[in-house]
Amino acid sequence: MQKSISIPYTKEQTVISSPSNSNRVLLAVHGYGQLSTFFFKNFKEVNLQEWQVICPEAPNYFYLEGFSGRVGAHWMTKHNRLQCISENNTFLSQVIEKLNPDNRPLVGLGFSQGANTILRWVMDETIKLDRIILWGGGFPHDYLNVSEKIKHLKNIHLHYVLGKQDEFITPQSASDLSKLFDKLQLKYTITWYEGGHKIYPDVLAEILNL
Repeated sequence: MQKSISIPYTKEQTVISSPSNSNRVLLAVHGYGQLSTFFFKNFKEVNLQEWQVICPEAPNYFYLEGFSGRVGAHWMTKHNRLQCISENNTFLSQVIEKLNPDNRPLVGLGFSQGANTILRWVMDETIKLDRIILWGGGFPHDYLNVSEKIKHLKNIHLHYVLGKQDEFITPQSASDLSKLFDKLQLKYTITWYEGGHKIYPDVLAEILNL
């Protein structure tokens, strides 16, 4: 018989952030197998003087290959998924509470697995963002039929950024995404770029209207 018990303990979690003397905040949520230290480098290549960039790191770690070498992080798997989602939501809320206490305009960016992570957070916690940039990611299908969740996205513009050479994206999946958002009556934009499953600084600058 399997039982779960709660044990209180302190766990340090990594958050990389640029200086806070800026007008706007960009919460950048990395993808599967990445670390915030390396993900943050994508934003250092762009002139983001008006933005404070915040990159929280997923709490679960694993070796990218075999049993040693480079380590990556991920937000969740199917194991204890509901608990992981809840913990991710709490973590992201605490990050914003501590690093944006003055409620400056907030934009969320989710890359790959980070796209679903940030969408779940917004829908579960009723977070108000000016815009959500979803780069190379999808939509959490387990939330599609939950109208109480979907309504929290009604006043937020969703901006999907998709690479023409991204191995995880196809014209059909993009078309299905458009039909889904039309059905849900969500405000959205889809931008295609030449490239694969990664963030390109020049495309990012254009998306942020720099």
